[in-house]
Amino acid sequence: MSENNMKFTAMTYSDMTYSDMDGIKINDVAAPTVRRIAMVAHDNKKVDLLRWAEYNVGTLREHELYATGTTGTLLEYELGLKVHRFVRPARRRPADRREDRRG
Repeated sequence: MSENNMKFTAMTYSDMTYSDMDGIKINDVAAPTVRRIAMVAHDNKKVDLLRWAEYNVGTLREHELYATGTTGTLLEYELGLKVHRFVRPARRRPADRREDRRG
């Protein structure tokens, strides 16, 4: 088979037997290129998370990012990252909860 006709198939560790893994370097195995990263920060840690994200912004741009409401908004507007934001469900009033118990 000539070099032009050679086809390479990505193989993951789960596809390999122990004999296949012998002598293979970590860089030889195809890894997923896009990861899903969730970022959640308590109110008093949002600035720390934003600083960390700013330091790693180049790497973070290559992945799918998920965050809770305010954290996601900060990452989008401060760093220009595309973030899937989770919205907190509306809070229910105490009167609504009492009605649910009555049936």
